[in-house]
Amino acid sequence: MKANRKDNTDSQLVSNIRKGDIKSFEILFERYYPVLFTFAIKMLKDRETADDITQECFIKFWLYRDRLNPELPVKRMLYKIVRNSCLDFFRSKKEVLQSLVSSLGTDFSDNAKTDEMISFYETNNILLRHISQLPEKRRAVFEMSRYLNMSNKDIAGRLNISERTVEKHIQLALGELRGKVS
Repeated sequence: MKANRKDNTDSQLVSNIRKGDIKSFEILFERYYPVLFTFAIKMLKDRETADDITQECFIKFWLYRDRLNPELPVKRMLYKIVRNSCLDFFRSKKEVLQSLVSSLGTDFSDNAKTDEMISFYETNNILLRHISQLPEKRRAVFEMSRYLNMSNKDIAGRLNISERTVEKHIQLALGELRGKVS
C-alpha cells in the first residue's frame, strides 16, 4: 500500500508522464483539475471558458511532457499555465474590442461622448450574443480565429478538419453576423 502512495507523488507522476504514461497523467488530471477549474472560474467569471482553458492547460502539459522537471512543484506549474492562459484570453478579448472600435471608426479617447461609448458597448453585446448563437463548430472556429488569433492551419489541426472547411466556417459566420447586426 505504501509503495502505491509513493508511486503517486507528484514527482513520481511527472517522471512517469515524461515516459508517456497516460495513467499517471489521468491521476494528475483528477488530482488538479477541480482546483485549477475553480481558479480559472474566479479569474474569468465564465464556467465554459474556464473549463476550456483548464483542459487546454492539461493538453499543453501533456504535449510538453518531455520538458517537465519532476523536481519542480507540479501544482505551481499547472497554476501558472492556467493563469497565463487566462491572461492571454483577456488580452485577446481586449484586442478584439480594440479592433472592433477601429473598424467602427470611433475614437474613445478621454473626451469621448458617453452616448458613443454606450452605443459601442450595446453593439458589442449584440455581437457577442449573436456569436454565441452560431452553430457550435462555426462558433468555435470563429472564436479561435478572432479571439485567439489562430491561423486557419492551426484551427484545422486542432479541430481535425480541412483548412478549406475552416475558411468556409469563418465566411459563413461573418455573413451571419453581418446580416444580424446590420
